[in-house]
Amino acid sequence: MKKCLLALVVVLLISAAVFWLVSVPKNYGGLRADNGVMDFSGADFDHTIHPLRGEWEFYWEKLYTPEDFAEGEPNEKTLADIPVSFAASMFSRRICRWAPAVIRSSGLTG
Repeated sequence: MKKCLLALVVVLLISAAVFWLVSVPKNYGGLRADNGVMDFSGADFDHTIHPLRGEWEFYWEKLYTPEDFAEGEPNEKTLADIPVSFAASMFSRRICRWAPAVIRSSGLTG
């Protein structure tokens, strides 16, 4: 009987801790990439979490390096709203989970 009561107390304490961790408000910033560019000027990185979301450059079935972009942007650029599930149908076609792709965004600072 004491073991069951102890197990119940432990489960309740763990459940309360998980509930508290999930319900604590998080301070997320409202930054979004627009046309592949995020503007971080004036952003507070000390007290705010900035999710990387918005309109990012997406190069499907390509594997570019930074040197490829130093010469200018490749022609195959598509803008994709991030976050998105790449396992689903995208750009009017089925995409393979194992194909290479490059997702890129530039950042502006103050």
